[in-house]
Amino acid sequence: MMVTLSRRLQAVAALAEPGKIAADIGCDHGYVSIWLIQQKIFSKVIAMDVRPGPLETARKNVALYRMEDAIELRLSDGLRMLGIGEADCMICAGMGGALICHILEDAPEKAKTMKQIILQPQSELFLVRRFLRQHGYAITKEDMVKEDGKYYPMLRAVWQEEQVKLAEECQDIYDAYGRLLLEGHHPVLYEWLLHEQTVTRDILSGLQKAIGAERDTAASRRQRQRLSELQEKQRRIEAALSYYA
Repeated sequence: MMVTLSRRLQAVAALAEPGKIAADIGCDHGYVSIWLIQQKIFSKVIAMDVRPGPLETARKNVALYRMEDAIELRLSDGLRMLGIGEADCMICAGMGGALICHILEDAPEKAKTMKQIILQPQSELFLVRRFLRQHGYAITKEDMVKEDGKYYPMLRAVWQEEQVKLAEECQDIYDAYGRLLLEGHHPVLYEWLLHEQTVTRDILSGLQKAIGAERDTAASRRQRQRLSELQEKQRRIEAALSYYA
């Protein structure tokens, strides 16, 4: 019996290159861990979650698929219950970007020993890309899928001592949208950028009309600040779309 993954999780798991042992951080129901063993991507997976409830669900699924010999379950806050060098791949999907950065920052000596790190933040991906860049990680592959009307970017990274420095403006665009996605003209990113462009234009139009009719008050100053932020976002979107011209 083969486990079936959602489109998002299938794309996340597919980023992993074959290795020996993977650490599935925030394993939830354990399906990704099971799939990785079934596909013979890894010979062992250490599935970890900070919450007892999801870990128990994963335990039941591991038993259902008869994976007890290949998947070890641990109650762990991030990488804390993983030994240094114990796994050669880290997978972390479905968490907020700030939390993923915290997990990496909390155990740098463990994260840097990984041959590959697979990340799929649910939000604030720019924080993750910026963290990786500033802490010596290189993004080696990116993907993006659309599922149930939502867009999910993801990436694979590896730690290295030296990285190529780019122009600050390029860094900003790449942190926001992903260099490899842009250079590869990824169709799902293009669809998302067009959607974001339309939404941002509509909000800007309404905000500009509202500001024009208001006096100089604290509320109007906040609106002007919001206007400036949206104009900057619009600039980044247009810069990203220029890759598809």
